[in-house]
Amino acid sequence: MDFEALLEAFYRELDLSSKTVIDVGAHVGRHTLPLAEKVGREGTVHAFEPIPTIRLQLVANALAAGANNIIVYPFALSEVNGMADFQFIPNIPEESGLKARHIYNALPDPAQLIPVQQHCLDDLLPETSVAFMKIDIEGGELDMLKGSRRLLRRARPIVVFECGAASFLGYHDRPQELFQLFTDADYTVFSIHGERIDSPESFREKTFAQNYWDYVASPSEKCASVIEAFNRRANT
Repeated sequence: MDFEALLEAFYRELDLSSKTVIDVGAHVGRHTLPLAEKVGREGTVHAFEPIPTIRLQLVANALAAGANNIIVYPFALSEVNGMADFQFIPNIPEESGLKARHIYNALPDPAQLIPVQQHCLDDLLPETSVAFMKIDIEGGELDMLKGSRRLLRRARPIVVFECGAASFLGYHDRPQELFQLFTDADYTVFSIHGERIDSPESFREKTFAQNYWDYVASPSEKCASVIEAFNRRANT
């Protein structure tokens, strides 16, 4: 199953016209460009990509698409501000991240450490109204969201995020902490298939099963519209 296509099909059913959205771990623009199209000329996409070579390709792809509503940032997002060593994997850059993971042990060449600036999203965009966030940063999602707690409570964006034990355990021991962060902010968590996840234990089991890695977190007051988006996607 093409989960990237499934994810895109979901957010294309959301009302994002003229809205501000955030793409964390934008890579070369797989979702940045469709999101820019979705929000339209009056909307804005804030795209975060810390790897220099990948970021240059992202900018080139945005220019080629005529997407002048994308703002690209060279930062990694986390719960602290400051410099960090970023683990860059040249042959599979999509597996790169702020911390080493066990998958790196099987690589023929070691990760390259590149210096990056890391920031809290709460400090970067303290007053921005955000309708939607996509997060895919290879296990660093919990740390990034800890640095976005004020935004979650203030702006109430719908959030699509990745979580699989193979990546998450390079950062933390308990995936259910990610689920709890959302429930503490009065969010409801769904699988990318639209299944409501009711408990931290259930979320943990799914992240270890890794039948899928993508989840949707909805503010409780927006659950009806999120469920409608899932239903419309199923009917297309």
